[in-house]
Amino acid sequence: MDIDNVPKSPFEGAISLKQATLGDAGIVFAWRNHPDIYRYFFNPTPVLWEEHVAWFTRALANPGCHFLIARDTNDHSLGVVRFEAQGDAGSAEVNIMVAPGFEGGGLGTRMLELGVDWVAERTPIRHVVAKVMEANLGSRKLFEKVGFTTTYRVMERTLDVTDVR
Repeated sequence: MDIDNVPKSPFEGAISLKQATLGDAGIVFAWRNHPDIYRYFFNPTPVLWEEHVAWFTRALANPGCHFLIARDTNDHSLGVVRFEAQGDAGSAEVNIMVAPGFEGGGLGTRMLELGVDWVAERTPIRHVVAKVMEANLGSRKLFEKVGFTTTYRVMERTLDVTDVR
């Protein structure tokens, strides 16, 4: 599905989650490489199609990865909620990506709530962690709204050769 075929109005209506398939790779690639999306990624640059397909295929094959696509009642793809097991099977990291044009309208909250319910009902996952960039205020508010709390912050610094004493 081409990213331009996804409706661009504020979202209203019912959504559901389905497990991702290789057929979803194209729309997820388009979203992932949209500048309004990747600027909040820990790797804030576009990826090549070949890299994306390799990553997507590995994620789908990973039994500890629960890769869910949000859809509306007209079967339009609206975003991704992905849970990846960390260490033991009871803990996972969650990632969410709302389709460009739907940010701020409540869709992300509904996706995340449904995703948390989905993994709680179908998996042994009982502890979920989200890593959110400090500058991504919308995402921080989203996770707080769904009951996540900040437990620590990561501090970082990029070093330059002029920093050497």
